[in-house]
Amino acid sequence: MLNSHTNRRPLTRRARFWSLGGLVLASILVAGLQVAAQTSRIAGTVVDQAGHVVQNPGLTLTNRATAEQLGVTGGDAGRFEFAELEPAEYSLVVRKPGFERLFRRFSLEGGEQIEEELVLRLGSVEETIVVTDTSESPTAARTISEATRARYLEHRNQGGTIAPPIKIRDLAPVYPASVRGSGFEGRVVLEALIKTDGTVEVLQILAPVDPATMTAVYPDLARSAVEAVGGWRYEPTLLHGVPVDTRMTISVTFRS
Repeated sequence: MLNSHTNRRPLTRRARFWSLGGLVLASILVAGLQVAAQTSRIAGTVVDQAGHVVQNPGLTLTNRATAEQLGVTGGDAGRFEFAELEPAEYSLVVRKPGFERLFRRFSLEGGEQIEEELVLRLGSVEETIVVTDTSESPTAARTISEATRARYLEHRNQGGTIAPPIKIRDLAPVYPASVRGSGFEGRVVLEALIKTDGTVEVLQILAPVDPATMTAVYPDLARSAVEAVGGWRYEPTLLHGVPVDTRMTISVTFRS
C-alpha cells in the first residue's frame, strides 16, 4: 500500500534547482577528496654533517617529465615542504652557501607522503697556481705573522656556522730544474685534505696531463706540486666551533 502521508506533489522549480545544486556540490567534494588522496608530498629537514639544522636552505624540485620547477626556502629550523604533488619522477637540489649542493631523485606514487632528513656536506676549497720557467731560486716557505694570524682569526670567528680555513704557511711549487729551458708545459690537479690539525694531505693526482697534448705530465712537475702542497699549513675549518676536515682541489699550471 502507498503511504498516505508521503508528499507526492511535483517538486517546484526552486526545489529542483537546490536539489541539483546539492548533488553537484557533493560531486565536487567527492572529486576533491579523491584528488587530495592521489596527490603526494615531500617534506623534511636539512641538516649539516654534524647533525645541526641548516637554517633557510634553498630547495628546487623539478618534475622530470614536464621540467616544471617548484622552489622553496626552508625555515629557521631547516624544515621544508612540497605539497600537492602529482605522481611523477622528481629531481631535488638543495643549496646553501658554504656547503656542497645536494642532489636527490624521488619517484612518487599517488598519495605517497615522504619525510626525509637531507644532509649537506661542507664545500671544498679551490686554489689555482701558475708556475713559470724562470732562473730564480726556489721560493722559501712563507708564514704569516702572529699579529696577522690573530687578526684573521678574529675576523673569521665573527662569522656564522662555518669558519673557513686560513692558510698560515705557504710554499710555492717550482719549475723543476730537470726541464728548465725545454719549453715543457703541463697542468697538475691535486685532490687534498686540510686536516683538523692544519696539515695538508694530498689524496690523489686527478689530472697529470698536458692540456694541449693530453699526454702524461712529466713526473717532476707532479712531484713539485705534491711537495709544495704538502708543506702548506692552515688554521682548520670550524663547523659550529669544532675543527673539521675540508677537501681541497689545487690546480697547478707549469708554463715555459
